[in-house]
Amino acid sequence: MKMIKESRNVLTKPKLWDDPFENIVFNSTTFQVESEKHISYSYVHERFYGQCWTLNKDETDALWRIYSPKKDGIRVRTTIAKLFSSIYDCKKPGAFASFFIGKVRYWEEREIRRYLRNGFLGSNILNYLWTAWTLLIKRKEFSHENEIRLLYIESRIKKAEKNNIYSYDVDINTVFDEILFDPRFNNDEYKKFRNEIEALGFKGKIRKSRLYAVPHIIANII
Repeated sequence: MKMIKESRNVLTKPKLWDDPFENIVFNSTTFQVESEKHISYSYVHERFYGQCWTLNKDETDALWRIYSPKKDGIRVRTTIAKLFSSIYDCKKPGAFASFFIGKVRYWEEREIRRYLRNGFLGSNILNYLWTAWTLLIKRKEFSHENEIRLLYIESRIKKAEKNNIYSYDVDINTVFDEILFDPRFNNDEYKKFRNEIEALGFKGKIRKSRLYAVPHIIANII
């Protein structure tokens, strides 16, 4: 609701995410290069911001229960082109190295360890593109999420160190196509929020999921 009211989208620092395999890189404070010197990595991981989306068009019980534990979640639909266009600023110096969007790859744990180990031991870790790639790797156990990730790299380190979030203006009618409420959302609250969203000018489809609705079956006796 805050995003819709303020017309701003918000990305957070990946170092704050829960999965320990994503945070192996982003919670590291130093790394070792081939010269065996330990170099601070904070200037790299402080610059990154990200946001997770799913490519799943169909609803799943698992995603509602995982990401809406209080039964009050809302799913927003867009397209990859609309999402990336909303954040990409061609006027920003070095824009080609500041904005990324990519599909997550799901690997076995040993593959992830090998990939990260090779990066830590070499000079790849100094490369922002390599670091961005590490955010597009997850364990196979998470493959049901079918993720796309939106990434931003802040070039101003002092600003990045002060902020755990990065927000930018969005036109909700240009970027978002549909708003879907949790199937367990309280009906009165749903109507209240739907009216509020419409009053804020959103013209896309707004509905409550019927995933758990009891089917109405008519049987005729002959």
